[in-house]
Amino acid sequence: GGRYIGSGFTTTFNARTLLSGAVRVTLRDFLGVALRKSNILFRFRVLTFLAIIFAGPRVDARPIVWMAPALTRVGQEDAAKDVGRIDLWAGRGEYESFQVVVRGPAGGLSGETISASGLAGPAGRIIPTANIQIYREQYVHIAQGSPDRGGTNRPLGPGWYADALIAVNSGAANSPAQFTVSEGKNQPFWVDIFVPRTAEPGEYHGSVSVSGQQGTASVQLTLHVWNFELPLRPSLR
Repeated sequence: GGRYIGSGFTTTFNARTLLSGAVRVTLRDFLGVALRKSNILFRFRVLTFLAIIFAGPRVDARPIVWMAPALTRVGQEDAAKDVGRIDLWAGRGEYESFQVVVRGPAGGLSGETISASGLAGPAGRIIPTANIQIYREQYVHIAQGSPDRGGTNRPLGPGWYADALIAVNSGAANSPAQFTVSEGKNQPFWVDIFVPRTAEPGEYHGSVSVSGQQGTASVQLTLHVWNFELPLRPSLR
């Protein structure tokens, strides 16, 4: 609380009475009195009071990005997970996959792009971006689920499910296509990595980034390449 000294009158005020209109003062009068006071502590209290009144809530509109294993089913409205990195294992000549999920913050996202870096490995070796393909997962509506015959792998019933895979870097000049995400909704992406047959065994590190007008968010991945190669043709006859 504090005291207001006006033209010929003095009254006591606090935050509640000021905001409710019980005390009729203008912001100009209020600031003028505060700045004329010689008490530094009083000035500090007044400025703090005004900051609380006029400061609005901070809204973080940056992309919300996390990672999921390839076989994890991601619903449109699933809560975001605190998973910013993933570890993968593969042999030479093998494909390995994972998912990157983008959730729309307050106000949603528009004009976003997603891209992957090359994977840096031992002895300066690189798995290039040409070996990494990203697909946008398209949700489709299932009106009638499969019959429920019990057991441990039961159907989930009607609803929206991520199913179709649409390549995001198949446009002109191989530039990544832009996408939008509504507020509170998820947009998962499927990422395939093909391990070259000439890759050195060891750890390879890289990232996937989501960029747009609201900023950039990145997640990290580590690929462990085993010291063996998958055959081009089956050896069994």
